[in-house]
Amino acid sequence: MRKKILSLALLSLAACSSGVSAATINYGSAFNIVDQNSVDTSFGTIEYAYNFSLEETTTDVNGVTFTGIHLDGINSSPDGNISYITGGSTSDASATIPGGTNAGLATLLGGGTFTGGNASAEITLNNLTIGNKYQVQLFSFQTNSGEQFSVDGNLLDPQSGTLGQTIIGTFTADAETQTINTSGSQQFAVGNGLVLVRVPEQSSFAVVAGLLTVSIVVFTRRRRS
Repeated sequence: MRKKILSLALLSLAACSSGVSAATINYGSAFNIVDQNSVDTSFGTIEYAYNFSLEETTTDVNGVTFTGIHLDGINSSPDGNISYITGGSTSDASATIPGGTNAGLATLLGGGTFTGGNASAEITLNNLTIGNKYQVQLFSFQTNSGEQFSVDGNLLDPQSGTLGQTIIGTFTADAETQTINTSGSQQFAVGNGLVLVRVPEQSSFAVVAGLLTVSIVVFTRRRRS
């Protein structure tokens, strides 16, 4: 009987292992980039952020440092945090930024990467912690007429408003890597950059909420006394 139970347990474990797949990223709707505050830093810890540009220019936007890297062919960022496949040689997709735009944001949106005739790419987020929840945000601004940008099938309009669009997705890592597929209707297959944020556990929020509640109660009692 024990052998039978052990066999069933091993079979169940094997089935679970064979069923492991990349986590699903749950995206919200794309929205227009208005200013530097469109880079979401409302909660969580910044894991890493990158500015995709031929010049590999590092820039700061809303307190986030975007490290400049040039995505070309099959390679990884120098720090190993992301890997990428662009399907061919790339070139700078520089765009004219409207006057008055925050300098850091202008640098982020003024670059971007074209991928020649192969308008698709694969970006892999590395060094994730299994079980942790993450938020990833990608940016898309380009002045080429008719250009569209897609992130895992979600369309962004790089010409919307005055500074294009951005999209935010969340996922819980079930592996140490997470792949994102991007594409462009013409050549703009990579976008301008991305930022990855580690989202605090709900238990952390609960502790903070509990402490705030206790503080309010103590403060109220002291005022009454």
